[in-house]
Amino acid sequence: MLDFSPVHDETIPVPGDPQRPPLAPHDPTDPGPQDGPEERTSQQRELLVVALALQCGVLNICPRHNRIYCDPGADVGTAFALALETFRRHGSEARIFDDDEHALLDLLSATIGATEDRCPRCDDSVPDFQADVSCA
Repeated sequence: MLDFSPVHDETIPVPGDPQRPPLAPHDPTDPGPQDGPEERTSQQRELLVVALALQCGVLNICPRHNRIYCDPGADVGTAFALALETFRRHGSEARIFDDDEHALLDLLSATIGATEDRCPRCDDSVPDFQADVSCA
C-alpha cells in the first residue's frame, strides 16, 4: 500500500487563487471562461479591429518585443476602407457590431488613436549592444 501523507520535513506549497493568476505588469488580464457574453463580444470586436489595422499596416508589431505600435506614416484610410468592406461582406463581423458600421469605425479610430507611435518597450536612449570588432 502506498503512503501519500506528507513527509514531516517537507513543506507543501499553497496553490494560488485560480480565479486570479499572477500576471506580469504588462500582460493583459486572462479572458477565461468566467467572462460573460458582453465581455466576449467586446474582446471579439477589439480583436477584429486590431487585425484589420495590422493587415493594412496602420498598426505594426515590434519584432523585438512583440508589442503593437502605430505607424504614423501609414494611410489610415486603407484601414477604414478594409473595415467597411469586411463589415459589408462578412455577416459575422456585422453581427458582433450589432449591424452598426459606425460602431466598428469608432472603435477602429479609438484603437488607432490610443496606440503609441513606437513600441512602448523600446527605449531609444539605450542602443542595442554592438561589439567593437575593429583591428586597430
